[in-house]
Parts: sequence; C-alpha cells; structure tokens
Amino acid sequence: MFMDEESQETHEFSCLFTDRALLKPQFSREGTGVWGAEVTERPFIAYIEGIRVEPEYRGQGIGRWALERLLDVKDPYFGTVDFIFAWPTPHPKDAPKRDDPNREQIWDSQTARAVKTFQRAGYRRLGTTAFFCLARDPNHPSRRIALEQDAQYSTDVGLSDEEFVKMLGLDALPR
Repeated sequence: MFMDEESQETHEFSCLFTDRALLKPQFSREGTGVWGAEVTERPFIAYIEGIRVEPEYRGQGIGRWALERLLDVKDPYFGTVDFIFAWPTPHPKDAPKRDDPNREQIWDSQTARAVKTFQRAGYRRLGTTAFFCLARDPNHPSRRIALEQDAQYSTDVGLSDEEFVKMLGLDALPR
C-alpha cells in the first residue's frame, strides 16, 4: 500500500488492511458483511481524499452526481479500479474553527451530511468503520443494500496492541 502523505486519515485507512494489503477479516464480518477479499484482489484501489461543492450550489445533487460519475472516468489506471474508498468528512474549507464553542456539533452535522451524500451515490459503510466503499460491479452485494439498511458507525480503526507490538518488532509493550 502506498500513501502519498501521512495523516490520521491515511493511517486509519491503512489499518483496514493487513501487512499484505488484504482487507482484515473483521471488516468483512462487521456491519452488513458484504465486503470481502474481492476488495483487494486487484492491484489498484482508489481513495477519495476530498470533494467539495461551493455553498451556493449545495442541496442540488451535484456532489452525489460527481461521486456517481467517478466510475465513468476513462484512465489507464483508474479504469482497472473496482472499488472506491472514502472517509466522508467536512472539507477543510468548511470545517469549524478550533475555538468555536459549537465545533463538535458543527463537525457532526457536516459529517452526517457528507455521509448521506456518499450513501445516496451508492457508497456503503465498510464494516462499522467511518470508511465507505463503492463497488464498480452493479451485482456486488453492497449495491443491494438500501441506504436505510447500511451499517451504523461504531468502530474506531487503529492498530491493536498486538499489531502495534509486531510493527515495532518487539516481543511485548514496555510496562
């Protein structure tokens, strides 16, 4: 797996996969249970780092339309991508200011709106994580899940203590 830039988002995304770049089994079993080994069978996957619609154009379906059209992109690499991943969150231009006393509520509201936009475009939650995925194959089981039936968020993605110890090359965590 190759990440251009280290961030909390890319770190958490990388935690979905084994050290051999395969989807970890728990994310196949959790939630709706529709994601499996097929997600990482191809050599390329796509990840949406961000999408933004200017405020005066929001609520018109433009974001959903753009997300749906990503599978139509004609590109030698992107054309081989069967799955598009994303973590729907507010765009940095729209994120609440750090000193805003309502920051958390604003963030949650904007995130919920972003999630609905992705879901309306056919993206479904990966396990119970904050990540979503769109399958190119119209017959993939994820395409049969109604928006209202999609899994709910309940899992923070990160390394377990065991995985962290292995990554550090230790026998155990120092106490």
